Amino acid sequence: MTPTVFGALFAASVGISVTPGPETMLVLRYGALRRRAGLFCTTGTALGALVWVALSITGVAAIMQREPALLAAVKVVGGTYLLFLAAKAAYPLIRTWWATRRSLATASAFGSASATGASGALEASTGSLELAAVNASLRTPTALASFATGLLTALTNPKSGLFFLAVLPTFIPADPTLVDYAIVVGTIVGCLGLYAAGLVLVANRVSSLLRTPRADMVLDIVSASVLSILGVLILTL
Repeated sequence: MTPTVFGALFAASVGISVTPGPETMLVLRYGALRRRAGLFCTTGTALGALVWVALSITGVAAIMQREPALLAAVKVVGGTYLLFLAAKAAYPLIRTWWATRRSLATASAFGSASATGASGALEASTGSLELAAVNASLRTPTALASFATGLLTALTNPKSGLFFLAVLPTFIPADPTLVDYAIVVGTIVGCLGLYAAGLVLVANRVSSLLRTPRADMVLDIVSASVLSILGVLILTL
């Protein structure tokens, strides 16, 4: 592989890495929740990208492109999985909202101004405790769950396979060797992994400075909204 071709490969790898997608959203979300979770999610997405690169090199991705039913099946699985992740991100919001409604119902049951004031304090304390419990039990993914989520998201994103299928032949010589394949795979997966790891560190640093219940709620809202939109786009496009 000539230096010119490698430079073009590196530029394309950087372009692939910085292009927003489902993997980017998940890495940011998990990195903001917990650095370790974000790094494991990054490892999963990098492994998923490695699988797609391997499928593209061996021609398996081309078979998927020629088989509309197979491509449609991957799109359905990928879009549905993103919608599931969106619902999972929205669940803490729903629980907190429901806890607030129960607190309001408790407050109205007292029926007096003084009791209402006391119940207002109860509402605030109950809501805070409920949100803290949700954050502790639901919003801190395990390392295995983070890795599996990143891997499944990358594997069920058919646009990754089609993109690699379109780009990789440009950088593979007519008579490639194992070294050529290793350079192509290492450059693409390395750029993806390093960029995602950088996102994790930045997201974790920013979230540590803004670690408040309101900031957590905004993160859940943004995550659920973006994942829902991406899921619908994959299912419909």
